[in-house]
Amino acid sequence: MNDTLIFFSQEKTNLSDQYHDFFGIHIFHDYAEWKNEKILPSAIIITGKDLNYIAATLGQIRRDENLFESLCFITESVSVFNSNLIDGQLPQPLQLQERVHHFLELDSVYKNSETYTSDLGRLIKYLWLRPDFIIHPYHEWQHPRFYRYPLLEALSQDKLDSFEWLKSLTNTKLLQPVALTDRQRECKYCHSSHLSFIDVCSNCQSIDIELQASLHCFSCGHVDVQEKFLHSGALICPKCSTQLRHIGSDYDRPIENHRCRSCDYSFVESSVMVRCAMCTKEMAPDNLFESKIQSWQLS
Repeated sequence: MNDTLIFFSQEKTNLSDQYHDFFGIHIFHDYAEWKNEKILPSAIIITGKDLNYIAATLGQIRRDENLFESLCFITESVSVFNSNLIDGQLPQPLQLQERVHHFLELDSVYKNSETYTSDLGRLIKYLWLRPDFIIHPYHEWQHPRFYRYPLLEALSQDKLDSFEWLKSLTNTKLLQPVALTDRQRECKYCHSSHLSFIDVCSNCQSIDIELQASLHCFSCGHVDVQEKFLHSGALICPKCSTQLRHIGSDYDRPIENHRCRSCDYSFVESSVMVRCAMCTKEMAPDNLFESKIQSWQLS
């Protein structure tokens, strides 16, 4: 009996003709049409250039308890987000047949009762059938954590937080890191990476601070903001009325160059406060969590 190929195609396609001698062929317009028959394939091919159609079909395949593990190929390009959900471009018939037979050999020796009943079972089987597969993160600035793991989201059917799941999988030694993609700081309350770093007064933590130019009169020791020394274009000490002509001999500039408008405190360096854009909580930089963004593979 021939192995079975399923083609998902929005439009009529002749592409399947060249595979007829090697495979049994079934063509469906979309996932909903396939669900009416639920034919289990040896491999799946998604045709066409519509990225939205490809993305929707891939997402449904990887979330389906009967199709999630299937070899899945495309005939055109795919978005970066979905690149970790496919097995590559559609090979020529003979090469595809070799891929399918190797895949089915691995599948025949795989035994796990959790395969269809747990997220972990689906993940382990998916990776077992693809020995060199690497789970890659996808950068998405709109996401609270800036990164997503599309495959983990799909295989968990969107029920699990990918980062928490990864932590559990590494603690049990099921996955091992392959490469470090990024290292970032996250909110200690909600783990968002959308953070604002704000200079605040080191005395009262107010954000209402300003840079100021101050002067120090050597004659009487008075220190004040520069504007109070300015009189008709000259620098005159507001306390002792000495005219300050030469910096270094008549006056100097104190190292304190910030002033808080809330408590009138002058200081050299401001403190830094972190505000999370997602939960609006505030915290010190030392309280942020450090997160490593890595690619992973089965241990």
